[in-house]
Amino acid sequence: MISRESLFAGTALMLSGPLSILQGITGITRDTIFSSPRYDYRFDLAAWGWIHLVIGVVLVVIGVGVLLEKSWARAAGIPLAADRSIPQPAAVGESGPSRDGTWQVRRSC
Repeated sequence: MISRESLFAGTALMLSGPLSILQGITGITRDTIFSSPRYDYRFDLAAWGWIHLVIGVVLVVIGVGVLLEKSWARAAGIPLAADRSIPQPAAVGESGPSRDGTWQVRRSC
């Protein structure tokens, strides 16, 4: 029988994975330029989208592995879940398209 901790971890990975996949698909299909008024760089959303798409697929595979109680999934899931938990809440902040077709992130601090 699966432990409660493994059930939670597997479920969290299985929820985070599809969200990353959707973010990736959005980035690929809406290939515009990402920019921030406070930073001096531009980032291609298609590259960002492919990165998130691959990470999302990996998260789903690891989530299934955790639910099946595979040791490799636990070893891979801990650092990957910790890495994904930092930027996800930051993405919920104030952001949106600007008038010139770029995507801007506005800091709320």
